Amino acid sequence: MLPDNVLFEAGGEVIRKKLLTDYNLHTILRLPTGIFYANGVKANVLFFVKGEKTEATWFYDYRTDVKHTLVQSPMMRSHLDDFVACYNADNIGQRVETYDAENNPNGRWRKYSVEEFEKEVELLRKYYPNVALTTDIIVGFPDETEEEFTQTYEYLNKIDFYKMHIFKYSPRKGTKAAIMKNQIPGNIKEERSRKLIELSDKKQKEHNEKYIGKNLEVLFEEKEGEYYKGHTTNYIVVKKKTDEQLENVIKSVHIIDENNLELIGE
Repeated sequence: MLPDNVLFEAGGEVIRKKLLTDYNLHTILRLPTGIFYANGVKANVLFFVKGEKTEATWFYDYRTDVKHTLVQSPMMRSHLDDFVACYNADNIGQRVETYDAENNPNGRWRKYSVEEFEKEVELLRKYYPNVALTTDIIVGFPDETEEEFTQTYEYLNKIDFYKMHIFKYSPRKGTKAAIMKNQIPGNIKEERSRKLIELSDKKQKEHNEKYIGKNLEVLFEEKEGEYYKGHTTNYIVVKKKTDEQLENVIKSVHIIDENNLELIGE
């Protein structure tokens, strides 16, 4: 069991990477506040099998319109009867979604597909055109074929992430994956990693160049040589050459160039 801030906020990518690589994280039960942690903290119950790669993850939303307190309205076993039925422990391969966008939009049980992810990205960009989406990618997991890698490359190119964090799979002692057949040779993992890093750099540069000539709000954080470096509201790095003291200062900056995946302002 993990609270939201551990699983989804800063630093959570390390935990997610391990879960998705060394475990089959097949189910997440999302709980409201007032269950196990301090007031205001939401918890997640994770169901996984060690040594298997995650192919898909089911989510049960026991948050929307749900409120519990430890004393006045404690959660009871009966509150999770629907989740237990949906979980289908006897055969998790035969699960059925209760969520349906048209017929049952309040259904709590669903599995996210690639198509749904694309729709979510489109919706997000519709309302937040400057959103900078990032993701973590692992290449070279045992049995990863050239065709599968090509599909991954093409999909990532289509989604048009701002930045991708690329990791090469490395065997972990004691996991099933470490003794699986068809381990990917190091040179192939290196080549696949190189291709995705190049794609990530290309996307990041293209996104950055869209801001040249515009004014952006920047929170400056540290001095780097003659420049102060900070981040925009959508977490893009901006550098400005100045003698001013700008640490922890928010300032409007006019973007004049892009260099080494960073924006240059004045």
